[in-house]
Amino acid sequence: MKPKLFGAACTVLLACLISESALAWCLGPRGCVTDDSVCDMGRNTTNLLGARTFVWSENPHETEIYTRLGAQQILDHCNDGQQLILHSNGRLSMDDRILSDVAKSFCRVSSISRSPVHFVEPISGAASVGFESKCIISKMDEARAAHLEREKQIPTATLVEEGNRTPDTPAAPTASADRATPSSSRAPDCGRIGKGVLFGLPGPCAGQGRLP
Repeated sequence: MKPKLFGAACTVLLACLISESALAWCLGPRGCVTDDSVCDMGRNTTNLLGARTFVWSENPHETEIYTRLGAQQILDHCNDGQQLILHSNGRLSMDDRILSDVAKSFCRVSSISRSPVHFVEPISGAASVGFESKCIISKMDEARAAHLEREKQIPTATLVEEGNRTPDTPAAPTASADRATPSSSRAPDCGRIGKGVLFGLPGPCAGQGRLP
C-alpha cells in the first residue's frame, strides 16, 4: 500500500512541477511557451511594454523610457544564468537602440546573438524583417545598481508624465476693448453755451446729456 501511495505522491509532485514550469513568467500574453531557464520578453518587446505603460509617440524621452521599462521587467522577474530573449518586428526604428541597450545592460557583449525574424501582418499582409536577440544574463547586480541610480536622478514616472503632457496651446490674443480717446481739440466742449442756443438752435452736445 505504501509504495502505491508514494508513487501517487510522486505523480502529483511531478504534475505540479510541470504545471509551474508551463506557467513560468514571460512578458507576452498568457499562454507563451517558456520555462525557468528563459527570461522571455515576449514577441514585439517594445509593443508589449507600451501596452503596460502608455508612452506618447512625441515624448522626447521615449527611447530612454522604453529602455528603463524593459530593464525593470527583467529586474523584477529574471535572474542571472537565464537566457534573455528580446524581439522586434522591425517596424519601430527605435527598437534597435532600445533592445541593444537592454541586452548590453544585463549580458556580456560576447554572449549576445542576433538573428533576423520575418513577420507578416495578419490583416494587411504587409511583410517586415525584425530581429531576435538572445544572451545569457550575467550582470544582474550591475544592471540593478545602474537602474536605481537613474531612478534616483529622475524617476521613469516623471519622464513619462512630463513627456506625455501636450504643449500648452498659447492663448489667443484678445482685442483691446480700449479705444483711443478723441483729442480735446476734436471733442465738443459741452460746458460752453454756443451762440445757437441763444436763438433756440440745438447745441453740439444735443442728446449727450444735460448741460451742467
